[in-house]
Amino acid sequence: MTRATPPEDLDGPDLADGLPVDPDDARPVLVACSHGTDDPYGRAVITHLVGQVRTLLPDVDVLETYVDVQYPQVDEVVASVAPSRPVVIVPLLLSGGFHVTVDIRQAVEARVAAGSPTISAGALGPDPRLATILVDRLDEAGALAGDSVVVAAAGSSVAAATLDVDAVAADVAAAWDGPVTVGYCSAAAPRVDVAADLARASLGGPEHGRVVLASYLLAPGFFQRRLAKAGAEIVAEPIGAHPLVAQIVVDRYEAALETLRSRLTV
Repeated sequence: MTRATPPEDLDGPDLADGLPVDPDDARPVLVACSHGTDDPYGRAVITHLVGQVRTLLPDVDVLETYVDVQYPQVDEVVASVAPSRPVVIVPLLLSGGFHVTVDIRQAVEARVAAGSPTISAGALGPDPRLATILVDRLDEAGALAGDSVVVAAAGSSVAAATLDVDAVAADVAAAWDGPVTVGYCSAAAPRVDVAADLARASLGGPEHGRVVLASYLLAPGFFQRRLAKAGAEIVAEPIGAHPLVAQIVVDRYEAALETLRSRLTV
């Protein structure tokens, strides 16, 4: 399920024509773009994740930015990079929803239109490593075999994003000894509270297990607080600044960079 190459429709116009840029002059800038949150702990988690990426890529300039709530936002940060320097935007977003297909895409297209080499990687998910983290978080929260797991995602009106979540949930199901379903905090159905009720009904009674929410969120914030009110017996912690997430970011960067290099050398 790993998305090793960026989706073609996110790359912007062809970058190969007439760019006076040697992609080997400097390692392209990595713009790490998260959603943004007003939760101080959530902000700290994302900043820590970006720090992990910097440790893994010591020769790369890694810039932190957002699509909502926080500043500076992605269009500002991308525009601030020297025009001759290539830029790779890596969404710190778990699915390919609106912010990937609209906000980040627009930032890519604006910089490309100005003649600067720019590309966006795909979202962090789906990726089997995210399912590994989710199962780790379930274990840490005290979930047991037989408990019914609801993979609780933020939600998106973009159909492809729900398919991304389904793919990760399938990876969780392959590793979990019990039922696994999906619920959403917004925009998509079923909502998490409904999914929790359905999971409880399917168990046939508390003696057959509990309902546990696997938080398919990157960091604490508004949606994580909402999960606490969804009626599950256990709510796991979000994915957080796990070392595997930092490695996924690096992999997305390197895959997108390879695509960008191939276009610049055509």
